[in-house]
Amino acid sequence: MSLIFGFIIAAGAVFLGVYLAIVSSPNKLIIWISCGIIFISCVCKLVINIRERKKRKKKEKKDEIKEEYYQIKAERGELVDRGLPMEYIDGLGDHPELQHYLNSAEKLEDENKYNEAIEEYKKCLSHPRATNDNKVAANILIGNCYYNISQLTEAENNYIQALIISKKVKDKNERLKGKASGLGNIGLIYSDKGELDKALKYHKDALKIHREIGYKLGEASALGNIGLIYKDKEELDKALKYYNDALKIVKGIGYKLGEANQLGNIGVIYKVKRELDKALKYLEDTLKIDREIGYKRGEANQLGNIGLIYRAKGELDKALKYHKDALKIHREIGYKLGEASALGNIGLIYKDKEELDKALKYLEDALKILDKYNLQYGREIIQRAIDDIKKQK
Repeated sequence: MSLIFGFIIAAGAVFLGVYLAIVSSPNKLIIWISCGIIFISCVCKLVINIRERKKRKKKEKKDEIKEEYYQIKAERGELVDRGLPMEYIDGLGDHPELQHYLNSAEKLEDENKYNEAIEEYKKCLSHPRATNDNKVAANILIGNCYYNISQLTEAENNYIQALIISKKVKDKNERLKGKASGLGNIGLIYSDKGELDKALKYHKDALKIHREIGYKLGEASALGNIGLIYKDKEELDKALKYYNDALKIVKGIGYKLGEANQLGNIGVIYKVKRELDKALKYLEDTLKIDREIGYKRGEANQLGNIGLIYRAKGELDKALKYHKDALKIHREIGYKLGEASALGNIGLIYKDKEELDKALKYLEDALKILDKYNLQYGREIIQRAIDDIKKQK
């Protein structure tokens, strides 16, 4: 019942009741009672409608805010460190054959040939000279490769295996490094699945260990990842604090990739806060570093983030160019989560431009990727945008 129609019926019931109070009628009492029931019923329905309308407006506002968080993971997008200490990885090089497998796998990763890299890392696991330290590192590296091609179940299985094997490592520091790395990486998996409280617990447990053993790079990684969770929980000031704490550490130790990651994360927060010029500066600084160090995924993520800034500024054509450049790189390196993000963002821009057929195609392509890899982050907004377009057509 519409509000206007409801008011008309309620007013009619009152008018009829008043009229009958003046004009005599043998059925006056029955008609009064009927009018009263109609009036009360209409008032109740009107109250319900008003409440539902308020709820709907509140939800629409919330959805509008949520769209600001839509990036699938490009907004967070690999602006994370895996937390595995480099010296722990280098432990794979103690034997010439292990060194050969490690170098071969690293080269394949640089070429974005993650399946081939996995096979090389697996050779480290089966090598008779591989120590428990080596096996922990190899499992985490394999997990990272699976993560990079959006095979989250396989990635999680390898991270769990690393945790199990880490208990057998004799040296306490090495044992704790492996444990912290496994915890942090499992936290990333839960984050991708949208299980934020569970992810937060894993990252905080990892942070505690990194601080206990004094491993600064691991500490910065955990701080940044905790910041990502708080951003997704829409606790922006908390997120900003963790990012800045992480940034201070990585600058202090000269870790450029970590610096780029945290600058990008801070830029995203300012974007959500609608401080767009400040956000743009942080993101452009991040893009510059990612290009300097040849980090293609970081470059694609920042192109996407900058595209979001220009969309927020209403410069849709410029935003579209940045997202299409990001899409090209994500496809080039085979990063499916980033590809879905870019497709979704392009679809939303075409929706803004009222080019609905184009918008629908990009959004449905994004949804196909999410369905294929069982990814949840951003799905609700994509599906809602698709439904809105279909209603308009």
